[in-house]
Amino acid sequence: MIILDGQCVKAAPALLHQLTPGVRQLDGVFETMLATGGGVRHFNDHFSRLCRGLRLSGIHAPWTKDHLARDLARLIPGPQPHRVRVMVWRERGRVRFAIVAVPYVPPQRDVYEKGVKVLVLPVSRKFKKEDGTFKTLDYGLYRQAGETARRQGCFEALLADKNGRIIDGSRTSLMVLTGEGLIVPCAGFGTFDGLTRRRIMGLARKAGFRILRRHIDAGSLAGAQGVWLLNSLIGAVCITEIKKD
Repeated sequence: MIILDGQCVKAAPALLHQLTPGVRQLDGVFETMLATGGGVRHFNDHFSRLCRGLRLSGIHAPWTKDHLARDLARLIPGPQPHRVRVMVWRERGRVRFAIVAVPYVPPQRDVYEKGVKVLVLPVSRKFKKEDGTFKTLDYGLYRQAGETARRQGCFEALLADKNGRIIDGSRTSLMVLTGEGLIVPCAGFGTFDGLTRRRIMGLARKAGFRILRRHIDAGSLAGAQGVWLLNSLIGAVCITEIKKD
């Protein structure tokens, strides 16, 4: 089922497709979360970021945190893992929202054991400073990048600007380990401040690692001690092969 504008509706394939970020260019924000054991992991962090995106977009939140938590509880059927997406957007002068929960199948075990191949994909889009502060439904560029990567046999696409600097993954955040410490891209201008990366940075800092925020050049990835893709669904996956478009 889907909750659409407060009403439960059948999760028909056509509707699920229309509610996939990037399929339609919408004026709004979204969050993707992992639900296990009947509850959403790190719900408070996701809700805070969603509200920040709504404020910056000038969109009124259609519910309180408790109201959204109740909607999620009635939509998630049981303890099995689910991918949950919350979307809020403006359309024809009114605020609309959708909550979609579908069964989640994590990557195969060998993805975590052997690592993955990624495609470095140059993009010409000029990002604004605030881009990356929240997940926008103006997501077509990222969706197309991910599809291009998969057609070329890659797990993920890393978007790069005209100077070869990594902006972000199409659906993941990037983290690099060098002799200097853990390197993460500078936030803003398209680089997303991912929650999973933020939590790992906190753990690494407590363990004594140095954390550096700076631009990451695509050419420097091959020489790093480790490179990881991170998000709330997959956790952390190591990059072992880099392909350039």
